[in-house]
Amino acid sequence: MTHQTTAPIEHMSLQQTARSAESLIHMHNAGDLAWDPPHAPYQRGAVWTRDQQVQLIASGLAGIPIPAIIINRRDWAKCGPDDPYYVVIDGQQRLRTFAAWYAGELAVPASWWQPDFVEGTRETDDGPYVTISDLTLVGRRYFGHRVILPVAEASVPTIQEEAEIYLRVNGYGTVQSDDDLDNAARIAAGE
Repeated sequence: MTHQTTAPIEHMSLQQTARSAESLIHMHNAGDLAWDPPHAPYQRGAVWTRDQQVQLIASGLAGIPIPAIIINRRDWAKCGPDDPYYVVIDGQQRLRTFAAWYAGELAVPASWWQPDFVEGTRETDDGPYVTISDLTLVGRRYFGHRVILPVAEASVPTIQEEAEIYLRVNGYGTVQSDDDLDNAARIAAGE
């Protein structure tokens, strides 16, 4: 494999912003933001497990930084009237998780919330859980104001350039092994 290019690497100048998870889901529901593979065919489909989704909500509640959502603003002149203005280059799994949460399709342990934020619970094998609709208005706002996502916005003209960004973000790191994660879990548990 060669790392040589036929021309110098061009700077893509992604604009850095921050948006609430809720506003990004609103953009998707309005048809202005697509994260599905037909609009970004280099992406995989929905692959996160329910446990991974639950843990993302925990990270949001704890204030753990969530990696940037990378989107591309596609040129209106090249889009059809029903095409989304933005597509997700990276962050589809995170956005699908927040969409499930805001739609009331994802439940998390009730113990994660202050008792006065909880109006009702759902019994599970793991004890009481809540969806967003089980929270008080104050509880819903508490979560909404805490989960602000970094967003990097590109404005590249082709799907090939979107795929290049996707590869640079996802294709060159080293995947954490199960042993690495088990070791961190043992230390976090105080073992």
